Amino acid sequence: HEGYTEKVYKDDDGPMHMDATGLNFKELNLNPGIYAFSVDENSGHANYIIEGRLTIGEEELSTDDFFQVHDGDYTIEVTEETKMFRVVTPKVVGYKTYDQLQGIGS
Repeated sequence: HEGYTEKVYKDDDGPMHMDATGLNFKELNLNPGIYAFSVDENSGHANYIIEGRLTIGEEELSTDDFFQVHDGDYTIEVTEETKMFRVVTPKVVGYKTYDQLQGIGS
């Protein structure tokens, strides 16, 4: 990837194994610049900024901020070196989620 590196913690070939399928955990180290990402129609991205600063749309985010993208393409502008943790989750899973088990949102 040009302008950034990623460390994979869990994907189909990553070092971590879980019974839950479709999860992907990555650490992204981004240099200042503009980056385009795509979210598969069957998944979503949850991003936590460990340190740094970026803009998504009109929103400026920095260390300890969190943002989610549920579908489509999105662009971020990184304004200073940024370390970000991303979890990619499937929209539909073959097991009961914590919320379902606890009766939250029903």
